[in-house]
Amino acid sequence: MRDDNGVYQQLRETEVEKDLGVHVDNRLSFHHHVNCAINRANRTLGIIKRTFTSRNNDIIRRLYTALVRPSLEYGNAPRISQHVGDMDKIERVQRRATKLCSDLKHLPYEDRLRHLKLPSLYYRRQRGDMIQVYKIINEKDRGEREQILPESTFNRTRGHSDKLKKRQARLNVRKCSFGL
Repeated sequence: MRDDNGVYQQLRETEVEKDLGVHVDNRLSFHHHVNCAINRANRTLGIIKRTFTSRNNDIIRRLYTALVRPSLEYGNAPRISQHVGDMDKIERVQRRATKLCSDLKHLPYEDRLRHLKLPSLYYRRQRGDMIQVYKIINEKDRGEREQILPESTFNRTRGHSDKLKKRQARLNVRKCSFGL
């Protein structure tokens, strides 16, 4: 790499780099990014807990969706986390947020979500993937459709001709990627 004077300099090797707010380590793992997003969301939840004395369900839901959830979803932390442990950590933040409502504290997590009209983060990941597939199939999003989502060559499809081919993956990294 050249500096301002035109002299070549040696590049340093780093463990983790941050680019556009997304942390990537030298093994292309996003554990550090997920942990940073979780820490940021937990700090925001702590501020909400200390600042607001009202534990009204509507207020907590609005604060969570406006302040906490965007920090969890920036850089698609739920989608890029390939490990179940990372996904559980992210879901745990939402569990903690729903427990801030004093009259829902005793209910199970799924019931708290239902009362607050919040979807689980797993559901939001699935919904986001389905929206992205729709955009790619209907050419509303740029990209090579055949490379990302190839059509099935099986000619006996029932209902419509937009059946997609399921590719086989050998590595976990590829199994958890979007286009598979």
